[in-house]
Amino acid sequence: VSVPDPLAVSIAAYRSRYGLPHLPQPGDTTPLLLPLGGPRRSNTQLTYSLIHHVVTKHLMEGAQVADATGYPEIAAMLKSATADWIRQTSATHQLETGVPIKTVQKQTRHATLQSLSRYLHKE
Repeated sequence: VSVPDPLAVSIAAYRSRYGLPHLPQPGDTTPLLLPLGGPRRSNTQLTYSLIHHVVTKHLMEGAQVADATGYPEIAAMLKSATADWIRQTSATHQLETGVPIKTVQKQTRHATLQSLSRYLHKE
């Protein structure tokens, strides 16, 4: 999965806080991202609904910060954003920058290429 440099830096910082190498090593069974709550909460499954909850929570926290610091337009955008919108935006940007459509299909878990085709913008 390709990720932007700032995300790679964040993942490396996150993993180093838990005493892990920046990236998993060959043969390492530790996941890239640990279960929520850290390594002691290994029974917490990272499900679609849990990811949706975490993303929504952080979007709302960002909206509150934007409101409190005088950026009401940004706050409004964050309040209307959803996890699915982020997924769709990611798919669109990946396709626009030449990531192979099969790769984007796999990353976004679209069942068919036809369902992914709505993110292809014709010039």
